Amino acid sequence: MRNPGLRLLAALTASAALLTLAACGSGAGPEADGTDGLQPVTLALGWVTQAEWAGYYAAQEQGFYREAGLDVTIRPGGPDVSAQQIVGSGQAELGTDSFGNTLSAIDQGASLKAIAQTTARPGYVMVSRKSAGIESPADWVGKRIGSWAGDQKLYATMAKYGIDPDTDVTMVQQGFDMNQFLAGDVDIASAYAFNELGQVLASGIPAEELNVYSFAEDDTSVAEDGIFVNGDFLESNRDDVAAFVTASMRGWAYCRDAAEHCVELVVQQGTALDADFQTYQMNQMNQLIWPSVAGLGSIDEEWYQQSIDLLHRYGVISRELPLDEVADLALNEAATAALNGVDRIGEGYSSPELPADLLTRG
Repeated sequence: MRNPGLRLLAALTASAALLTLAACGSGAGPEADGTDGLQPVTLALGWVTQAEWAGYYAAQEQGFYREAGLDVTIRPGGPDVSAQQIVGSGQAELGTDSFGNTLSAIDQGASLKAIAQTTARPGYVMVSRKSAGIESPADWVGKRIGSWAGDQKLYATMAKYGIDPDTDVTMVQQGFDMNQFLAGDVDIASAYAFNELGQVLASGIPAEELNVYSFAEDDTSVAEDGIFVNGDFLESNRDDVAAFVTASMRGWAYCRDAAEHCVELVVQQGTALDADFQTYQMNQMNQLIWPSVAGLGSIDEEWYQQSIDLLHRYGVISRELPLDEVADLALNEAATAALNGVDRIGEGYSSPELPADLLTRG
């Protein structure tokens, strides 16, 4: 399952040798053109193949990358893989993952730059049963809270409500699934709306019996899925990097309008969870992306600054990194401006109603 804490720890403990290699520019990317004169690049995913990354598979299948002069290889991640480490060491030129994980890697010395933001709102939530009477963080006192390692959003929210994590609640290390929540071992569980929340629904618990809290409600969220690049590759391949962002966002716009086909593309790659779950996840991802007030792919500077402040305040990063040190805003602006004819806002977007038994029909 997609575990942000595990991926965050992976970024924090990335090999010093690999990061030094990235800083020296060794293996930052191919210099020669690939087949048919295309620039070969590899995209490292922040987690396993699933609909969370559908836009990139769509950009590949629809030929958007080839039109941009790129030959893109998509490299799936996993529980023991850090996309930031892979890109920082030059094993891939580009990656996609939570901005918080990328910040941590940069703070540790990785040569990385954030260049685009995919999701416009956070999908990381806290889930509880309505029968537990937990309506807001104010009700967390005295409860058992399932937490992933490095979850500073949770601690920031508790601080905002004056909750002492050592004395007012019982913190429980949460596993890679929702078994502890389903067994009643925790009262509140960490989840992504597009993944672990779906697992709870798939267990047979209807949405009407759950309370779902989003960190966005208290401005304690950290920017999530976005694209980052090896700094050395960026320096010598700015046009190719910008073209990659533009083509990728075309893929995400395609998945808004052709969600069913995008699910098929993901399933064809081989997924741990079935097509019904990928349909649920694709639907959830589109809700996190659309409508996009700032415009698809645009970096929300306020959200990025909030993320930096939050992670610095709680010791995840050692200093308050300047925004222009961690993100290439000029490239982001140019790449998104090149989305001519693409609806980047999705005003009025409404996700389709899925079958009530989608996740339980087996």
